[in-house]
Amino acid sequence: MLTVPPPLLVVCALLQESAGLAEALVDRETRQLAGVSLTRGRLAGHPVAIATCGMGGKAVRRALRALQPELRPRHAVLLGLAGGLDPKLPKLTICRVASVAESCGAPLRNVADSFPWPEEAQIWPAVALLSAEQVLGPSAKQTAAAHGFQLVDMESGDFFAECRALGIGATAVRVVFDEPHEALPEISTDPLGRPKLRSVAGFLARQPWKVGALLALKRRLDAALSRLRAVLVAAVEGLQQADTLPSSGQSVE
Repeated sequence: MLTVPPPLLVVCALLQESAGLAEALVDRETRQLAGVSLTRGRLAGHPVAIATCGMGGKAVRRALRALQPELRPRHAVLLGLAGGLDPKLPKLTICRVASVAESCGAPLRNVADSFPWPEEAQIWPAVALLSAEQVLGPSAKQTAAAHGFQLVDMESGDFFAECRALGIGATAVRVVFDEPHEALPEISTDPLGRPKLRSVAGFLARQPWKVGALLALKRRLDAALSRLRAVLVAAVEGLQQADTLPSSGQSVE
């Protein structure tokens, strides 16, 4: 009798991230589970579940609690975009989160990554990440960089803490989307990160000359999503190369 392994749980904050990753799956189906959009399918024969939780730490915790009873994953991977704080990390760099803190004054907590990444993943920089409560502007980014942080997002801290509480192995991989001194267009989004059409229209009405910048940003997003799909492929490859599936040995110290 064949034993079906538990799915690799992939957690994304933004719908653009999860939708881009779901394109790599076959036999996929999407449904709502306790308010979380969940797409299940297979990649290279391995079961994968991709959850869209929305932005912020509370949304990540809520999604993990809702999904754990049904999926019972051994390992969860937080995949998505992050803001760059280190000039040495250019846009579209793939990074593994090695340590995390929730504020500039808080001590960094090391992440013991036990995920069986394939050899190709060893070239990804291991970074210190600030898990902030809100999107940072250029000035706040400079402050965070001065404290030694290299990336910023809004989910990693709570993701690691909740996975530890649930006994799920956790690892986080981010793709650098914007650079330290870059101010992204002020366009409102919904909780899943989708731009609001009225906000986009208003932005272009005020600054019509920036339509080219928006198109360039879309091309950057497409390139970032392509890199995230490569990370997902590498994650499944690592699981298949391992003699046994990873246990819930991931923790934040």
